Amino acid sequence: LCAKVLEHWQNQRQFQMVGISALPPRIGICLFSCLGVVVHSRVDNHRYQVFSDLDDPFCGMVLSDWTFDLQHEVTEFRDFCQNVLAVELPQWRTLIAKARTMTGLDGLEVSAGGAALGFLADALAESGGRGTVIMGRRPNAGVGSLPHRSSATEHDDADDQPLQLQTETEYKEAADYYKHLGTKCAQD
Repeated sequence: LCAKVLEHWQNQRQFQMVGISALPPRIGICLFSCLGVVVHSRVDNHRYQVFSDLDDPFCGMVLSDWTFDLQHEVTEFRDFCQNVLAVELPQWRTLIAKARTMTGLDGLEVSAGGAALGFLADALAESGGRGTVIMGRRPNAGVGSLPHRSSATEHDDADDQPLQLQTETEYKEAADYYKHLGTKCAQD
């Protein structure tokens, strides 16, 4: 993935008009759970920073403190993935599974995906860029949470309508959050 992103950036530069130059691409990984959004600080003795506010998410770190410049740091990013993330992810998974929430669910049954999107939007507000959130379940904790479904086959008519158009259903609060977030990202 790093090589493809860097190649795409180099191709863009080749055909770019004279004037403003695109910044080199950066890549980073953050984890999110019932504990909040977690990033690995590259400058603070490689400690993790936990942003635990799931209702008003923000990124309290400079982007370069937890992301890698793909023009110069591809090897460092690979080392981070292989030697830090791969080793510590099972430990985080065990910690998260033990965390009980107010709903009584264990931490692996909770997704703060809305907070993760808010965190990424705040992190990229000044520089622009793209963020991808990968979730194993629909967001059910914090801002942007959607009602929990008890089974995968459970379905109601509101699920057929795009979330942004939900104005008079139990999804209204989440729809308003994602609409506002989309508008803010487009403006930034």
